[in-house]
Amino acid sequence: MVDVFISYSKVDEGAVRQLADAVRRLGYSVWWDDELPPHLSYSDVIAEKIGAAKAAIVVWSEHAAASQWVRAEADVARSQKKLIQTSIDGRMPPMPFNQIQFAAIGDWHGEENDPAWIKVKASLEALVGPPAAAEAAPPPPPSGRAAPPPVPPQGKFSKLVPTLAGLLVLAMIGVGYLLWARPSQPPAPVPHRPVLAAHPALPAPPEPHAPESAHAPAQIFPDSSWRRLTREEVDDLSAAELWIARNEIFARHGRVFRDARLQRHFRRYRWYRARPGEVALTPVEEANVRLLRDAEGW
Repeated sequence: MVDVFISYSKVDEGAVRQLADAVRRLGYSVWWDDELPPHLSYSDVIAEKIGAAKAAIVVWSEHAAASQWVRAEADVARSQKKLIQTSIDGRMPPMPFNQIQFAAIGDWHGEENDPAWIKVKASLEALVGPPAAAEAAPPPPPSGRAAPPPVPPQGKFSKLVPTLAGLLVLAMIGVGYLLWARPSQPPAPVPHRPVLAAHPALPAPPEPHAPESAHAPAQIFPDSSWRRLTREEVDDLSAAELWIARNEIFARHGRVFRDARLQRHFRRYRWYRARPGEVALTPVEEANVRLLRDAEGW
């Protein structure tokens, strides 16, 4: 059984290959029609693979929206409640799929912290399970038979083991000598998380789009888009920190904030890309927004 089925237009094959490779690196098994056997009917294979997959990613574009095959595959995935929608040219999915949220991955080039890719990973985890659990375990031996013993390393590799072990010992001795001979230095100060001012007194940002390393404070919860926060984590935050932490979730989706202070604050981050329009959150993000909003009123 395959974990993820990918539907797309042949014109977009290059961009889709990048997506397929990234999904595989997470540990999920992937099927798309570059693996179509030449002796089987396209429609029969597609119906079988979508039905067997736990999730189906549809890659929308101008060409995909015009393809009857992509529309049909998206409709099957939607009816089986396994549809994950992406767009590579900024276009909304065609009707009636425009009523379902999608991730705009046109500007994504494999970055792990890209908000759109984070949204895709959260949907995969919700439908297929955590990446570690997606890797299939080896099948058990047939009933009544003992599992075959592991095969020891053979040939050149087995001869390399003693050599590698000797090199490792020499490396450890060298590191130990360097640490012993190195003059002692006082430990570097531990950086503290920046404390944000209350809402009316947010500090004025430096020049827009300044490098994060120089001017942008660390995010309060950089993983709040794919991990559920706990009550204990937010108990000690100030009202201003809670306010910023809640809006960090929306900023990753490119929300354009009406509050000028928030807009100035998030423009300091290189990952923030303003995208006008309504923001669609994942279930994990919605739960974290509720928790942070409630905490603001404690």
